[in-house]
Amino acid sequence: MSVSTLVVIYGKQIVESNTLLSLSKIGRGKLLIFNNGPTNISTDCDTYNELLSRFDDVLIIQDITNKPLSNIYNKFLSDYHEGSDCFFIFDDDTNIPKEFFDLSKKNSKDFDLILPKVFDGGVCFYPKENHQVISKDYKFHSPYNILSIGSGLLISSNFLDVFYINNITPFDSRFVLYGVDFSFFKRINKYFSSSPEIKVFCEGHITHSLSKNSPDFEEWRHIERLYDVVLMAKYYSKSPLRRYFYLFKIILNELKGGRFKYLNIIFKTFVKGRHPRSL
Repeated sequence: MSVSTLVVIYGKQIVESNTLLSLSKIGRGKLLIFNNGPTNISTDCDTYNELLSRFDDVLIIQDITNKPLSNIYNKFLSDYHEGSDCFFIFDDDTNIPKEFFDLSKKNSKDFDLILPKVFDGGVCFYPKENHQVISKDYKFHSPYNILSIGSGLLISSNFLDVFYINNITPFDSRFVLYGVDFSFFKRINKYFSSSPEIKVFCEGHITHSLSKNSPDFEEWRHIERLYDVVLMAKYYSKSPLRRYFYLFKIILNELKGGRFKYLNIIFKTFVKGRHPRSL
């Protein structure tokens, strides 16, 4: 089975990426490294040479404009769709065990989507079904209410066809950073929840540094999360009543925290309906 893998790097060189260090020992198929900035990366290192020997094809795209992740993911899936049976997507800070790529040896007709168990600090945080963490090998059942992160996703070409036939991009282009991976699952929950023929499994595991577990307040990160939660409320609430209830909760949370200056961001994002950097 042919496999294509995407790794998006930001603010790291190849030798500083846990993901690429892992893949230099276990990868197979085609590899696209998308450098999203803020400076170019160098290929003058042993890790890059190991990647060349491990993968059939390695392509690096240098784009230091910090493009929306949703657009990077969607374009990768579209460009590599023909000739690939399945697709891995990774962030740049994922530790991947040696046996993980064995998942790509499965027959792509036997699955649509495989989600790894995601650990951070020895604790399993994803995937979730109906808000409950799944920490063992598992088959998800319709109606789907799944949530996980983007790094480590294994998507079959057949499942991509389901999106394309329905004229839906896998990742919501109105999101840029936070919420991009969740939008993928929200789309499944919204459009394909009643489709029992979709085969979704939890198998394998990765270790990933989750930004939500950081105790420090960073303004830029807080603003990015506001874009995420406001857009999620607008587009993926189950009813208009819930949409405005969630919006009220977001506003109330900022008021309780004394963060009045962010109210304008909330209202603008809700009215415009997209991240200000979305294409």
